[in-house]
Amino acid sequence: MKRFKLILLMILTSILFIAGCGQGDSTLKGEITEIYEQSARVSVIENNDDFSVGTIVSVDLSVNTDTLFGIGDKVIVGYEGTIRESSPPSISTKSVKLIETE
Repeated sequence: MKRFKLILLMILTSILFIAGCGQGDSTLKGEITEIYEQSARVSVIENNDDFSVGTIVSVDLSVNTDTLFGIGDKVIVGYEGTIRESSPPSISTKSVKLIETE
């Protein structure tokens, strides 16, 4: 009986661990500091759950072919919660939108 409880506990713990790893979609606000063909380095300008202000993140610009981005542009980036440990950190970009300035 103890062995059965131990196995059941291990299975439940594994399920909870796997469920906790799947992060949903997130967004960040940043300013483009460098552009390399279809990607850009973006400096975070507003804290979120994953990044603090000043963090540089690699962003895929090819998800938005309708906008011509430039250095200094402020953008909102939608991404999946997976963050690849590289230098700079790389994200799975879902969307990039230019923040309109007045």
